[in-house]
Amino acid sequence: MRIKLSLLFAILSFSWATAQDTLTGDVKSFGLMKAGATQKALYLGDSSEQALKILGKPTQTETLYSEADDAMMEVWTYHQSKLYFLKNALKDFTISDTHLWVGKARGETFKIGDKLLMQRNGNTKTALFYHYPVTIEKGRSRNIDYTESCAVTFTINGHWCENFIELLFKNGVLINVGTFTPA
Repeated sequence: MRIKLSLLFAILSFSWATAQDTLTGDVKSFGLMKAGATQKALYLGDSSEQALKILGKPTQTETLYSEADDAMMEVWTYHQSKLYFLKNALKDFTISDTHLWVGKARGETFKIGDKLLMQRNGNTKTALFYHYPVTIEKGRSRNIDYTESCAVTFTINGHWCENFIELLFKNGVLINVGTFTPA
């Protein structure tokens, strides 16, 4: 019984510590814009009509079945980047080239190819990107190999939502930005 309680306490302590370390960012800080056109941005939840107005016509469209949602989803491709619409609302996106920028309309933006701000804290190497700390560790996510990464949970009006954004880097250079909605 004592071992079970100790194990339970350890698991709960780890879960609490992990929750405290979660990075959060307002969903309005991660809008999509045409390269160089930063006056208007497309945000999660916005309609496909808004996407046409802000980003223009996609290079390709297709309809795919989403197992997680048990529904058909429209996929709009802009060069190498993809936007996923469920019930006419932007659900997720993956940005893989410089044709679309990410950020806040009329505010800070970033794009594929931007570099990390690398720092040293004694013998420890740290990195920042867009005011967020970046984990320096090799891995693979969404079939993409990376050397650094950052995951930020979205907030809407100060409240957590289930979406998060993941930034993947290769040798200090941003190579992919993607959102994810857990099933």
